[in-house]
Amino acid sequence: MTAVAWLDRLDPEQAIRVAGPKLGRLVRLRAAGIPVPAGFVVTGEAFRQAMATLGLAGEQADTLARLAAGELDPAGAAATLQPRLADCQLPAPLLSDLNTHYQQLCARRTAPELPVAVRSSATVEDSATASFAGIFVTSLGVHGADQVAAAVRRCWASLFSERALSYAARTSVDLAAASMAVGVLELIEATSAGVAFSMHPVTGDQQVVVIEGAWGLGEAVVSGSVTPDQLEVSKPDGSIRRWEVRDKARMSRPDGATGTVVEVATPDQLRRAPCLTAGQAQQIAGYVAEVERRFGCPVDVEWVVAAGAAEDGEGSVYLTQARPISVVSPAAGRR
Repeated sequence: MTAVAWLDRLDPEQAIRVAGPKLGRLVRLRAAGIPVPAGFVVTGEAFRQAMATLGLAGEQADTLARLAAGELDPAGAAATLQPRLADCQLPAPLLSDLNTHYQQLCARRTAPELPVAVRSSATVEDSATASFAGIFVTSLGVHGADQVAAAVRRCWASLFSERALSYAARTSVDLAAASMAVGVLELIEATSAGVAFSMHPVTGDQQVVVIEGAWGLGEAVVSGSVTPDQLEVSKPDGSIRRWEVRDKARMSRPDGATGTVVEVATPDQLRRAPCLTAGQAQQIAGYVAEVERRFGCPVDVEWVVAAGAAEDGEGSVYLTQARPISVVSPAAGRR
């Protein structure tokens, strides 16, 4: 297995092992014909090899052993490991491979410095006992080879953040055996975005898809900083059972200079306007139902409508994440 691999060339049956659960599921969706952003993955094996090449594997093992023995607290362990990864020089062969893939992705989209999302995909995410929801790093709006390399290092370092180490201890997860794959995906210019559930997250009704969305990127929805529009779409016939349009005062957009997401005021003409058309909502619901069928369990997904979308949604909706629903509650799907 190469250190860097295109998502659309990975074997769907092996993808989770190579790319971690988050990215591995996107490979499965792409193979099923569901639109996901184009991109590539710096594999978990590349992370392990880099740790050895950089001489950090021994320090990782020693630091985690001291943490387990109570000689270090999570803050102390994070202070030891995180800077070493965040500030490291990537091994030359890996850096060359990463740059080549980024340049080829730019060429595919005829954009010299294509904005991308750099997403962590740790092997320990979304397990039956530990989700690590919202703990590992994602950088949005990253552009340029140097920024992409820096974002990969930030994802690696987030495996050993104080939050990750504390959560791992609470859930009895052994981070010494974990690896961190990193996805570099085209950042879809979003008109609107949000989350969707293949069952009602409060009532448990399995005959509806519940969609929540707002203008811009989906971070404002996921974080709960905006009250999103909410729709219920019938699985049996695709009809829209309920549609509540809310006052969406804030919206998220990428800050390309920092690779972070910032919130801004929603333009007045959009605040109380629906962020989806009926056609787009029905297309999202259809994708969600198909993901549920393929995964064999209720799921939540994150979706985005690309700028310039047609009203019927055709060719405009992308899924950026999918995972099993682990908790039926109002907070299900929040990272």
